[in-house]
Amino acid sequence: MRNIAGHRRLFIRLAVLLAVSVAAEVFLFNFRYFLPLLARAQTETFSASGFTALTECEGDFQSVTVASDDAEFTVPSIGTRVYNVKINYAGNAGKDGFDVSVGVKDDDFSKETTDVGTWKVNPGVSGSNTLSVVSSGKCSSLTFTFTNVSGESLAIKSIEINRPYFHFRLGRMLLLFFILALICLIRYFKPWRIRYDEDSVWQVNLFFAVAICGILTAGLIVFASGASMQFSSDVIDQGDNYQLLTQAFSHGQLSLLTKPSSQLLALANPYDLSQRSAANVSFLWDSALFHGKYYAYYGIAPVLILLLPFRLITGFYLPTALAVLIFICIALLAMMGLYRNIIRCFFPETDFLTFISGAVVSVFGFSLLWVCGRPYFYELAVSSGLAFLLLALNMLLLLYRSPRHTTAKLFLCGLFFALMTASRINLVLYIAVAIPFLPTLLGRGGAKRKAGRATVFLAPLVFFAALLMGYNWLRFGSPLQTGAKYQLTISDIAYNKITDVSKLVNGFFHYVLQPLSVDLNFPFFHVTSETPANMTQYYYNQPIAGIFSFPIYLIVLAGAFIVRRMPRRSLKKRFAALMLIVPLVFVPVDILLGGVIMRYMLDILPVLGIAALMLWLEASDYFTRRQAGAPVAKLFACTAALTSVISLSICMLGEYSYFSNFNPVMFQRLCMLFEFWR
Repeated sequence: MRNIAGHRRLFIRLAVLLAVSVAAEVFLFNFRYFLPLLARAQTETFSASGFTALTECEGDFQSVTVASDDAEFTVPSIGTRVYNVKINYAGNAGKDGFDVSVGVKDDDFSKETTDVGTWKVNPGVSGSNTLSVVSSGKCSSLTFTFTNVSGESLAIKSIEINRPYFHFRLGRMLLLFFILALICLIRYFKPWRIRYDEDSVWQVNLFFAVAICGILTAGLIVFASGASMQFSSDVIDQGDNYQLLTQAFSHGQLSLLTKPSSQLLALANPYDLSQRSAANVSFLWDSALFHGKYYAYYGIAPVLILLLPFRLITGFYLPTALAVLIFICIALLAMMGLYRNIIRCFFPETDFLTFISGAVVSVFGFSLLWVCGRPYFYELAVSSGLAFLLLALNMLLLLYRSPRHTTAKLFLCGLFFALMTASRINLVLYIAVAIPFLPTLLGRGGAKRKAGRATVFLAPLVFFAALLMGYNWLRFGSPLQTGAKYQLTISDIAYNKITDVSKLVNGFFHYVLQPLSVDLNFPFFHVTSETPANMTQYYYNQPIAGIFSFPIYLIVLAGAFIVRRMPRRSLKKRFAALMLIVPLVFVPVDILLGGVIMRYMLDILPVLGIAALMLWLEASDYFTRRQAGAPVAKLFACTAALTSVISLSICMLGEYSYFSNFNPVMFQRLCMLFEFWR
């Protein structure tokens, strides 16, 4: 009876929260609708015949036609306070619509026009032509300036003032209700008091629901990026190095079929961008030029494992965006598996709130989805390397957990590490994480048995090492030369040297401390590019978010203290220490040999994120044993949620805001969903 009464109270609370969500949607998120009504503001319509000061536009008695960008006109003699403005237009506004800036002359600024903002008006987005323009006192005139006009015959018919606009957005209401209901359910069931049980059906279902949400989110971001998903019997994008490499392999050669121009080969230093620009020569961007031929210097694992087999079997080229999506889905599932294995091996007493919070941040909080925002050949190398790295780490923990199928696990572990290296050569450093597992890898028994196990593990590593060195030697005459120093890019990579330590201070700032840009423009968190004042030389510097831009990583500052308190000489202690140390080695390596760009952070963030999770779980265990686990579990849940929101926000747009550029209607609908104040 007590449970029935408790559930009844829960349903009543959820019903109240649903009513609160509806009320918030009506009165809070649509507060702009009520402003002119409460103020009894006068509604007026100004026809095009009354527009004045026409610039770059043509007017008649029925409409004003916008002829080009920076077209402008003024609506004079308004004489009332303005709360919103509706632009009535006809003709072809284009699929991307147009931008309009509004200037106001009112009681506060009576002698000059003050710019109050810029809005995006899109014919595919309902209500986008109603702008929340508020004047200070009576408005004497409004000036409209049009830019980014994608249509050819945009005609402005009239301007309406203070026409109330109401739009009930079901998605926004349901999102608010979901958040409130989730908080209510957490308070009711108190999951910090429930022990995680891997045999519990509902707990396992929730865990897999998080994984499915991650995969669906990855697919949505790839779709929103506008990336091509076209299957073709020929290479469509002649700048896609992986497609060109697949084409070359299918023709039985190592160099790309594309030939460099004679003008490029005639340059004194073709690797110097200024020389290429001065001569105005065409070239294959980010390819390697060596002895008059183009090569792809990217890892060959995606080609050998996926692209080439698909081409040979079907006769079509697999779209690069789809290949990125496949590998990142594998990486997401491997990340979830790795997290669950860590719980099983080292933290079996974890409470359910901590467990499910860690699952959420593993999928959404470690920036794995960054590659989905622009799924190009650069991101294919990254996603492939991450997928095989996480699969290899899973194999290590599976070997530790169970002696069953040891030979298969050893071989797969070595194979995944080899494919990781064949995807991104710098990830070879992560093989060091296997060192604490050597006693487990070799097992018990005599020297012959141990040698046999070592051979099984090392065989794929040795095979791929020989394959890669032979591949390099056949192309560049050296087994250790990957071709990176011969790439045609923004600078001459030959001058990027590991001994150039003068860049380290700036690199530490970018990779560790550089903050995000936070504003009121959806999705509110953005990566940014900063140039430190102490910069003394050129290095590649693109938008990035430092490690400590994500709250979950702050516990790394206490990493040494927490690891030291772990059981002495335990595998957990050594594993956590290496998962902390090895990712940080990439900071100097990436800044000295590459530069600053967010996709290089993916060498660091996922593995360091797993280390951060281990630190949080260790701290939670420590305080739980002292009857103080609930506050730590709640703090971790909040930290994981905030980290996931921040990471998902920056991953949504990716490196070059492909989402907003290639799917402007979908993006603007999302903007209007969250930016209700505009």
